[in-house]
Amino acid sequence: MWMHVSSGELFCFYLIMSQTTLINTSLQNNKDSFLGCQSLQSYQLLSDARSARAYRDELDALREKAIRVDKLESELSRYKERLHDIEFYKARVEVHSTRTECYFKPRLLFA
Repeated sequence: MWMHVSSGELFCFYLIMSQTTLINTSLQNNKDSFLGCQSLQSYQLLSDARSARAYRDELDALREKAIRVDKLESELSRYKERLHDIEFYKARVEVHSTRTECYFKPRLLFA
């Protein structure tokens, strides 16, 4: 059952087979380079995700510090108000102290 094939037909089959092999090799190389790029992109995305997590954590820490700064600033303003009150009371104590001295000086003179 052998078919009779001419040498021209064999040469034509050989050319088709050579082109198919070249195309297959080219596609394999393209696939390998594409997978290599995908692997590189995947690695870069993973690295970016890690950086994003680190930045998010740092941002959370900075937000907490900002909240603490706000609390400390409000506490500082309360203390400044109390300081003004203390200055007022200090002046009143000085006035009362001089009045008390004035009240006790005549008694000391007559004693």
